[in-house]
Amino acid sequence: MAINCYKCGKELSETYKIMVGRGDSCPNCMASIRVCKMCSFYDPKAYNECREPNADRIVDKEKANFCDYYKIGG
Repeated sequence: MAINCYKCGKELSETYKIMVGRGDSCPNCMASIRVCKMCSFYDPKAYNECREPNADRIVDKEKANFCDYYKIGG
């Protein structure tokens, strides 16, 4: 399954499926990758836009964060 950048839509390297650091960014558009919009729990229709009930609320969904539940999947 390909992982695409939420901002530019370009496919990301397989490396990001293993580990995503807070400082990692899309090599094409330089958008942060460890953001809510790239997380498999992100859901604009869910409470706080997150399907993980124990996650802290993060207001800016396009800003890099330290969420313990982050799992790339966008």
